[in-house]
Amino acid sequence: MMRLRFKFGRFAIVIAFLTFSLFGLNAATVIKLASYNIKGTSMVASRMTEVIKAVKSAGADCVALQEVNSYTKGDDESYYSSHDWLGQLMTGSNMNYSFFLKTDAAHKPYYGIGMLTKTKPINLTTKVIANPGGHTDRTSTNDYGEDRGLIIAEFDDYYFIGAHFSLVADYRKVMIDWIVDTIATLKKPVFIAGDFNMTWSTTPMPYLKAGGLNTNLSGNAYSYPSSLATKCIDYVIGQSVTTINGFGYDFVPYGGGLIPATGTNLTLASDHLPIFAQFQLGRQETGMAQSRVKDSKYHILSRNQGIQITGINKEVTIQIYDSIGHSVYSHKATEDVIVPLTKTSQVHLVCISDKSMQYSSKIVH
Repeated sequence: MMRLRFKFGRFAIVIAFLTFSLFGLNAATVIKLASYNIKGTSMVASRMTEVIKAVKSAGADCVALQEVNSYTKGDDESYYSSHDWLGQLMTGSNMNYSFFLKTDAAHKPYYGIGMLTKTKPINLTTKVIANPGGHTDRTSTNDYGEDRGLIIAEFDDYYFIGAHFSLVADYRKVMIDWIVDTIATLKKPVFIAGDFNMTWSTTPMPYLKAGGLNTNLSGNAYSYPSSLATKCIDYVIGQSVTTINGFGYDFVPYGGGLIPATGTNLTLASDHLPIFAQFQLGRQETGMAQSRVKDSKYHILSRNQGIQITGINKEVTIQIYDSIGHSVYSHKATEDVIVPLTKTSQVHLVCISDKSMQYSSKIVH
């Protein structure tokens, strides 16, 4: 590093030519999450063949599954035979781990849920949320009296929650209240996928948004019914970019939608269509020592969302210039700040001035 010091009267200017590469994401990983209601209570081998094709074509890191049950029923629903469809689906779709939650111990369930993952979670918990109407009235108005459940998988850099929300709005609200309370205690990014049985704007979805899960990652593609889809009720959603940045991660959504399962009979496979979302997630860099001027208390760091300057505890003037000397940012700040530049690659020089000194960091990229 070459450092030049000039003195003009009582003001001193320190110009430090520092070289550090502009970066976006540190050890960033592209993650793909999927969701599929496979209508497992009436599963037969021919349908499972098509479900396997759909899940395999998704190529996802994690798949949340709904209506996953270890039973096959006859046409008259008079008998059940045990069958490990989930295990077969895991093997056939080249996933490595499977998890199942039976939601109703008293009956043969409709609403059991599952999850497939390529990487083993570092922690996995399940939660059964009791139907507030009880089990005495097994009708559609009471969600058939069945409980609903959640699978919460923790990975190194995020949580993935698989869910199947109730047909009944009041019951959905009970589930949402539990989710909102739970994610408030988690210190990593949270994503949730499943059959929500409501649209992005239907009550009580706004309560989930207000609780922090307010980014629709998979879009509003119609997913139900599979024969002629007219509703979007299946989603992969997550927290906001700001929230995820606050956990110390950079987050870039890549969009999502219906899984393009070419060569698969999706109408035969299930009454829902499979959906996915993809994004980039990486831990933010911290403490780039080479970006600090020796005589300066300020750190100048490149972030995915802009230029971060720390060490500010009094009023300073921040000026940022591009490679041909044009000012792209000028502002006064009294505390640490992230300058929200849309094209950080254009940044060439960052100057921080207080009443006695000016610190300049030259960025070469």
